[in-house]
Amino acid sequence: MRGFTLIEMVISITLLGIVGLFIGEVIRQSLVLYSDSASREALVQQGRFVTERLRREIREAIPNSVIVSDDCIEILPITNSAIYIDLPSPSSAASTIRVLPIEKSIPANERVVVYPTDAAELRADVVSLGQTAQVATAVDFSVSGATTSMVDVSLTQPSGFITLSPADRLYFYREPVAFCLVGNELLRYSGYPLTRASLAPESLNTGVRVAGNLNDVTFVVSPPQLQRNGLVKIELVFEDKGEQIRFDHDALIYNTP
Repeated sequence: MRGFTLIEMVISITLLGIVGLFIGEVIRQSLVLYSDSASREALVQQGRFVTERLRREIREAIPNSVIVSDDCIEILPITNSAIYIDLPSPSSAASTIRVLPIEKSIPANERVVVYPTDAAELRADVVSLGQTAQVATAVDFSVSGATTSMVDVSLTQPSGFITLSPADRLYFYREPVAFCLVGNELLRYSGYPLTRASLAPESLNTGVRVAGNLNDVTFVVSPPQLQRNGLVKIELVFEDKGEQIRFDHDALIYNTP
């Protein structure tokens, strides 16, 4: 019985080695493609979550309250809203505002604003004449039976509002909320006062991580126009394992003064 010669064995081993290398390279490329696809999909999912989170919070902000500084954006979330009647004016300042009952109660020390157009005024100290005031005592809007009547909201000082709202609308707010890029993470800040030193992470409370793998963020605030409400343009750039994905999103502020 004839066996293999040494030359035949060497040739066979060489061919098997070449085939093995080829198969190994195919498997390696498949794994690399899978890893890249998984990284890309993870970035896409993360980007969708972040843009939706930002959109939901921005659209419920006080009109004209959004400000941007470097890699941070700050909004004033609406805690309540109502329709007023007999709004105090500069010539007849008063310590109460009559509003239609609403479901939520209003805690003491919340701020109330009518026809907000200036982001700085919303954050400044409350004065007797302007567009903002402060609630003196908590208000419970529970109404007995089916009767609906006006309710008085007491203020910390006699106030006169310079500009009326075309829709007789007022908004209540309490604390700001900010999103900042720190390193490669987007952090959400809350629970800090309106009188913070500056819109920067070191002047805010402890941030909560919203997303990572961020290479850059850009926020641009467009003022309201006759055809639309205020608009915030959001640009997020995610990067991980050589993959880079950019998200461009517009967040419309639904509320109007």
